[in-house]
Amino acid sequence: QMASTSRWLYGTDEWMSGLRIGGRPPRWLILEGKQQMAQWHPHSGRFAFAKAALPRLNETETLRTATIGGDAPWKGDIFQQMVVSYDTEIRVGEEILIKRDGELLGSARASAAGWEWAGSPGRLAKSQHRL
Repeated sequence: QMASTSRWLYGTDEWMSGLRIGGRPPRWLILEGKQQMAQWHPHSGRFAFAKAALPRLNETETLRTATIGGDAPWKGDIFQQMVVSYDTEIRVGEEILIKRDGELLGSARASAAGWEWAGSPGRLAKSQHRL
């Protein structure tokens, strides 16, 4: 059922390969051995990914991405001035991967839809995890 939900949300369940479901309903845990990779949040209808899952999500191209520029360490949220490229299909509330020069830096939760990213003066995504 979780794999089916992943296919519906992300178009793939490849990131779940080799993982198992544990925990108690309705907040199921997706585990690799004893390490938590994600948790299902039924009230918001989404997976909450752990920091450990980000490399796997990147390899399987599960989540949408945004690329930031500059050479300073990434701190804080994502604003329009930082963004070099992004997926125009980004949806509000969706977790996205943040990259620089092809390297995965972490993830952020989108505060604005992809079509708003071109000219929005405010925060586009709130920082979630940094690798």
